[in-house]
Amino acid sequence: MKISGIHAAAWLALLAAGASHAATAPAPAPANPPDAYGETRNRQAPRYSPATPEQFRAPKPATRIEVEVTTINKTLTWPWAIESLGDGTFLVTEKFGSLRQIDKAGRALPPILGIPPINPNDASLAQGGGGLLDLALAQDFAKSRRLYFTFAEPSQGAGPYGTESTLAVATGLLSADRKAVTGWKVIWRMSKPAPSHEHYGARIAFDRTGAMFVSTGERAADHGEFGIQAYKDARMDAQNPANNMGKTVRMRPDGSPAPGNPYIGKPGMSPYVWSLGHRNILAITVDPKTGLVWTAEHGPTGGDELNQPEPGKNYGWPIITYGLDHDRGPVNEGITQKAGLEQPVYYWDPNVAPGGMMFYTGDLFAAWKGDLLIAGMIDKRLHRIKLDGRKVVSEDWVQLDGRLRDVIQGPDGALYIITDELFGRLLKLTPKR
Repeated sequence: MKISGIHAAAWLALLAAGASHAATAPAPAPANPPDAYGETRNRQAPRYSPATPEQFRAPKPATRIEVEVTTINKTLTWPWAIESLGDGTFLVTEKFGSLRQIDKAGRALPPILGIPPINPNDASLAQGGGGLLDLALAQDFAKSRRLYFTFAEPSQGAGPYGTESTLAVATGLLSADRKAVTGWKVIWRMSKPAPSHEHYGARIAFDRTGAMFVSTGERAADHGEFGIQAYKDARMDAQNPANNMGKTVRMRPDGSPAPGNPYIGKPGMSPYVWSLGHRNILAITVDPKTGLVWTAEHGPTGGDELNQPEPGKNYGWPIITYGLDHDRGPVNEGITQKAGLEQPVYYWDPNVAPGGMMFYTGDLFAAWKGDLLIAGMIDKRLHRIKLDGRKVVSEDWVQLDGRLRDVIQGPDGALYIITDELFGRLLKLTPKR
């Protein structure tokens, strides 16, 4: 195409202006070089510094163990939780409402009957956090066959699929042939329903007294579908001990408040609350050596936390955090410390999005005995944390190729992991020979 002299002059002027701008534009920031910890991914909230050196990016251990990964099954649909039945078979929950047994040959058997329909809005891929969630075997499961579940329950009278929902805990008995759950009964519900389909928390762990810890989220709508102010208001529920949102709660196996909870007998306070100020706890476990509960929760943009919650203590969200809001601005005042609010034992930046976690007690990975293992969804890593009391002394990981939703130890000492995918997998990890 022919360009006139006037148009050609204008075109050349634009090119010259662009060249001048390019010459003066700042160079892009270089990628983070590997640090002593070996991390190379850019931090999401680099403006914040840890309160103590051991709180962030602990050194790697002196030796590493190579791991062999075997795929046991790859036909699960968005699996969320896994439990070993102790005989080479497993139970797995799937977000859209199925409970399945994985047999000894690695086959996913047809859905176990007796699970009520799950609200598809809560489990939707667009809105994320709900559906059929955690699964736990009663401490006397071998005798009682009792199971516990967490799930997103639509509020009554809210329409065919529920415009609001709440976190609920239910129990039922697994039939002897493992084909049905009978006597499904809801034993506990979060304080109030919310229109959000996010931040349920929902992990279960039993302590030495037989009480059941359940983690909860503050139910803030991360996707902003109800407006910024509604999101900010919902976050503050984590600070209110009158409700059970953004907390660790503790109950008897029948759903009543567990003795020893810090707010029992205090007017206006929830008798279920153990600790408060949490954003969205998606990992909880009890240390078999000490009996202490540990949690890992999702931060906003950066700032995922490892905590060892103590009764009545406040872990800060959303007043303090080591992460940024989703617009990359500060959360509230943008502070990481405040008197009366607890610091995390450890935090991650960038996010790892912790899934399930456990303390390893087997002999197969002898060097890992007593270590805390955490499934990472965003970074696709199985994190291994070595602790000295409450201090993280080293961290290492196994890099895998999928979002890791849950991890358990089998009776053989091997590790079994489910992946958070449409075609979810069950993986077996053993030391490489």
